[in-house]
Amino acid sequence: MPEKNEWRTIVVQPMKKMNAESNGGGDNSSSSFSDSSSKNHAKEKMFETMTVRQRFPKRRFGHIAHKVGEELIISHGNNDGRLLSDCWALDLMELRWKRKELKWPGSPCADAASVATADGEIYLFRGVGTKNDEDALLVTKATTSSGGDGKNTIVAEKMMMTVSKLDLSDIGGKLNELKWQHVPAVGSGGKANASASDLPCARTGHTATLFEIDDVVYVFGGMSVGDAKKNVKSVPLNDLWEFSLITKTWRQILGSDKEEESTSSSYIPCAPPTERGSHVAVRCGRFLLIFGGAAGNVLSDTDVHCFDTRTYKWIKITTEIVNDGHADEDKKLTKIAPRAGHCATTSENCTKMFICGGGDNQSALLETLSLDCSELAKFSESNATADDSSSPPKLTWSLLVKSSILTGKEGMTLTTIPCQSGEYLLAFGGLTGTSDCEVSCLRLSARESGR
Repeated sequence: MPEKNEWRTIVVQPMKKMNAESNGGGDNSSSSFSDSSSKNHAKEKMFETMTVRQRFPKRRFGHIAHKVGEELIISHGNNDGRLLSDCWALDLMELRWKRKELKWPGSPCADAASVATADGEIYLFRGVGTKNDEDALLVTKATTSSGGDGKNTIVAEKMMMTVSKLDLSDIGGKLNELKWQHVPAVGSGGKANASASDLPCARTGHTATLFEIDDVVYVFGGMSVGDAKKNVKSVPLNDLWEFSLITKTWRQILGSDKEEESTSSSYIPCAPPTERGSHVAVRCGRFLLIFGGAAGNVLSDTDVHCFDTRTYKWIKITTEIVNDGHADEDKKLTKIAPRAGHCATTSENCTKMFICGGGDNQSALLETLSLDCSELAKFSESNATADDSSSPPKLTWSLLVKSSILTGKEGMTLTTIPCQSGEYLLAFGGLTGTSDCEVSCLRLSARESGR
């Protein structure tokens, strides 16, 4: 395992070879054709090539990754322009890849948002899909009556987000049907054929954050999926939606666009973040945190935005940069650069957020940052309300790794892996001109992991 504060590439073993004979690659001794030997040899070579190629996951970015049991599940993504729907598992005990054979792999897509529950269910909130993927882009039309001719005029047409689920809860036992299943989500009115305003539109670069104690997922922002043939434009979004894992119901959270007055200096409601996609979102107690992103080519601010899931309000928080007093000047963090396409995860106790990767429209960002959210976590546990008179909770930025080419990528995934010896960060995939399937690891100290 790597030393603290240093990213290292992990050597992962390929999937174990399959039996060629059981897969149709054996000899056909009963053949009466004179060229049977050469045909069988060609078939064996083809199978050998196939098994070597399929013993590792394809290079990708814009994929999803979740720790389920003792495995890191990888699925979907973009392989240099080709959308994927395969599913792989990295055995964290053996450090070996395994391919998950799915009865229905689902529709290929990239830049989707996803969450994984403690029960081993992965929910996928669809991103960019193939043009002929009718299941991925359900179209809802808003109509209005016109004149006295009795006809309706289409005034709005919106492609709707779809939700899929992969159940891995029996990952160690006998799986009956391992497949992605469509989740028939409904609008707040409880109807499957809800109007366009009751359901979130199809999008890419959005985030999904699980609040498991409430059995809900919060989906924020992204870029709406456009289609020139349907006269649908792609625009940046800042809408916030709540999805119930129990009732499979969508509900839009409508916040105020203006800063609200408050009698408290610690709890100040404010406007929601501006429109953005390719940002990151994590949970800290009852709060949802949003950072970074871009609206098209325009990078978003470097503020950390905070949403209270109890009061359904965006609130103000403050941040500052803290450096190790013994750090050299060239290793100190002086400012937080705007970025998009980065990845994030939290410590096991959700008191720290870790960020790496992404770019600033000029170059890739090579640093790995830590955001200490312990003060916000205490604020959450104290059930603080607008009646409190203390100052707003303060989050502190610090530098974990000054520079590493292993994480200077866009579209990576970052996952926290808790072990007896401490916590580790695993980074997979990403884009640096071309996509890759590299697995990198960073060991966290007890102080850095918040333990």
